[in-house]
Amino acid sequence: MLGVGRPELAIGELEPLLADQPYRERLWWLRMLVLYRAGRSEDALATFRTARRTLIDDVGIDPGAELVELHRQILDQDPALRPSAVQPSPTPPRS
Repeated sequence: MLGVGRPELAIGELEPLLADQPYRERLWWLRMLVLYRAGRSEDALATFRTARRTLIDDVGIDPGAELVELHRQILDQDPALRPSAVQPSPTPPRS
């Protein structure tokens, strides 16, 4: 979903996954990125705070480096987070 320019669709798909697996940092990471790409920076930052609180309170660990780095990139509005243009795959030659 992220690569096709429809991040709002991915948000709905991530919610039940996070409800079932709240300690999977990759899911939190994806939710943050999707929200940011959907123009919802504040929600992306709030997601980091929720993930951090969940991990610390329930498991006793801080978020990993990838989650912390994405948080920093969102704060900095890093251009690397912009979705890349979807390039159509070349049509194979006919034989």
